[in-house]
Amino acid sequence: MESAFFCHLSIEKMLKALITERTEEIPLKTHNLLLLARKGLREAELNTEMKEFFAEIMPFQLESRYPSDRRRLLQENPPARFRALFERTKEMLACLNQKLK
Repeated sequence: MESAFFCHLSIEKMLKALITERTEEIPLKTHNLLLLARKGLREAELNTEMKEFFAEIMPFQLESRYPSDRRRLLQENPPARFRALFERTKEMLACLNQKLK
């Protein structure tokens, strides 16, 4: 499950880098990927696939920081799901990285 937490964290940091570069402002103190994406990406850049992925991965940051439901998350998510999230994260990071100057 930590892998999903680190996937979330890497996407969060990449979005915050985009916000900093594009707005020259300090990013919001939030872990909400959708909120960060709306601030750091142009409307045309934020597609449905991104929104769905960000929504899918967000619960893992909360549960990793606040492990009260850790057992439930592990039971609901087989190892294959974590591998899939990792692969999708690599693709998303490559896409976001292309948007940085």
